Amino acid sequence: AKNDIWIGLAPIGYMHDVDEKGDKTIIPYLERAPLIAKLFEMYASGNYSLLKLQQEAESMGFRSKKGRKIAKSVINEILKNPFYYGMMQTRYGLTKH
Repeated sequence: AKNDIWIGLAPIGYMHDVDEKGDKTIIPYLERAPLIAKLFEMYASGNYSLLKLQQEAESMGFRSKKGRKIAKSVINEILKNPFYYGMMQTRYGLTKH
């Protein structure tokens, strides 16, 4: 992370991109990224609870990487994860990505 190399699994809505040296970065997963953006928009409106967001995610066809329904706890993690607003949590603290 210190060298802008992603270590670990890509967050939901992103996928790994491996360069010629084998270094992993992450890029938006074009099928899921718009759904996550929509969840943030709905949440920011103040009109949606986590349960309602879960129901909306299901109606939009949003699934986990393994094809399962998205749990409320996963939606909560997405909304609280600083990665989605451009920061990456590392052992050194938050850093821009």
